[in-house]
Amino acid sequence: MPLLRTEGFVLRAYPLGEADKIVTFLTREEGKIRGVAKSARKSRRRFGSSLEPWSRVSLTYFEKEASELGRVDACDLLESAYRLHEDLDTAWLLAYMAEVADQFSRDRQAEPHYYRLLGSLLGALREGLPRGVALRYFEVWTLKLHGLLPDLSHCAGCEEPPGRADLIVDLASGSVLCQRCCGAEGPSRVALRHGGRTVLASILREHPSILASRKLPSAGLKEVGRLTSASLLAFVGAPFKTARFLSVAEEVAW
Repeated sequence: MPLLRTEGFVLRAYPLGEADKIVTFLTREEGKIRGVAKSARKSRRRFGSSLEPWSRVSLTYFEKEASELGRVDACDLLESAYRLHEDLDTAWLLAYMAEVADQFSRDRQAEPHYYRLLGSLLGALREGLPRGVALRYFEVWTLKLHGLLPDLSHCAGCEEPPGRADLIVDLASGSVLCQRCCGAEGPSRVALRHGGRTVLASILREHPSILASRKLPSAGLKEVGRLTSASLLAFVGAPFKTARFLSVAEEVAW
């Protein structure tokens, strides 16, 4: 059985039998992996708090041939997310991020940019990044890094740059249309106006730690939220279970 040593975040852990846990990690070098942590429920001394969601850990992992599940031999805590979970609304945001990351991360395929994104967001939340901004930042970059964020640089109909004009995003085709080319409205179309485009540009341009000290307009964040929520839903095909627990203030449109 090959031995792997890598760094990663704990995305989720759930019981297996009376004593064990199955743990999903998003690792820096190996992408998403799952393994059985023996006696993790039976003895706190074995793994301590290292298997809590969003713990950053140093992992020793044994692969098993012809099995999706390996064995977690050691899991040393590098950085805890305990303080973030003390706030209930932040805890639900982290649960949502873990569910989305679990869906989008690829099994055994390293995604260093996505891994760094998650680490940067956790750091920015510790520095005071507002939850609503963190939520939209996470959604925008999840779509961007997986090739699902529409290209807003030109209209798919006339191929002209939109300037400051409103845009319509057709989620069914992934096309971006200007007002002249959009035609009839439909359930798969989302409007993105100047305020939303400005917020989206800030998210795509700035590191999250910088946005911790800036105030983004709530109207623009809501517009971006309508686009990202609809885009994620269109891709996954079903609502995320944790989305309904997010604060009403964030107004996630599921």
